[in-house]
Parts: sequence; structure tokens; C-alpha cells
Amino acid sequence: MQNATVFSLPFLAPVDWYLAYVRVEKPVLELYDTLPRQSIHSRCLIDGPQKIVRLSVPVMDKGKVITRDARISYRERWMDEHLNSLRTAYRSSPFYAYLEDDLADIFHHRYSFLADLNIALHRQILQWLRLPKTPLTFTQEWEKDYPNDLRNRPKNEPFAHINVPQYPRQFQQNQEVLSIIDFLANEGGVW
Repeated sequence: MQNATVFSLPFLAPVDWYLAYVRVEKPVLELYDTLPRQSIHSRCLIDGPQKIVRLSVPVMDKGKVITRDARISYRERWMDEHLNSLRTAYRSSPFYAYLEDDLADIFHHRYSFLADLNIALHRQILQWLRLPKTPLTFTQEWEKDYPNDLRNRPKNEPFAHINVPQYPRQFQQNQEVLSIIDFLANEGGVW
């Protein structure tokens, strides 16, 4: 795909990921990479009262699995734990009340596949950011080399070329690696 920039399909990606995503001409979401463990695909970080809190979606598949085929495990009640962690971290934030019902609806939908959960969250985040409704573009197969490849940035490292503007927050953890939920709960989605 000419002029396309390919991104990994994230679970509640960091603010800088979204800044990079909205700034490129043709963003494409990767569905055919091998799902790395403990990565942006299934984990995110939120700001907690004492420390950064890690939220993780458990995946049933062990070993190498293609991102689009990774199945979510519902053996534990992770959805409720995630919602409680988000509520604890952001209930005093000015805009969290506007996000909470939509997040609960998505988390309680019980998607079979991690990719479907991440796509639903991504669509909702784009709506909260008030970005124009444009169709999402996904890879159709695995390609090793894209001219503009942002799939494999180091875990929990900010994009080097993206400067995240400071915004008021409840706690003062390293905001560059925090989920976009932190920004939305504190700023309401206005870039």
C-alpha cells in the first residue's frame, strides 16, 4: 500500500500512538503479525494513585498465534477488574463519567477475539476524539517490510518523533506511556 503507515492493533494504546495514528495520511492496522506476549496488543498502562497500573487482557492461545486469531479468555472476571481499576484511577477526573458507560458496554460484550475487542475500543476512541468517520484499513496478509512501519516499537517506549503535550492529570506518572484513556478522562478528547 503506497503511502500507508502500518500500526500494531493496540488495546487502549498510549496517547502518543494516537497522535501518530491521526497524523499519518493512510494508517493501516496490522492483523497478521504474530501476537507478541506482554505487548501493546493486549496490555495498557493507566495512572494510579501510587503507581502506574497495568491492565492486561488474558489470551487463551499459547505459543505463536496470529493477532486476528488470538482468542480472549474469560476464565477470570478481568473485565470487571479493568472497569474497577479505571474507575478508581479516573472517577475524580473531569470527563471520566462520559467514558464509563461506553467502556462498560464494550468490556461486557464478550468478544471472542482480541482483535475484535481492540477494534471496538479503537472505533470508540476515535469517536471520543471527535475524528471524522473514515473506514478503518487493515492489512490483508503479513508483509515484513512496509516503507512506514510503526508496528515494532519497543514496549512502553514513546514514539521518538511525537511530543505529547502536557495536560492536567490526577496523578503525575510518566504520561507518554499511559493509555489514551488517561488523556480522555482528563481532557475530554480535545486535541
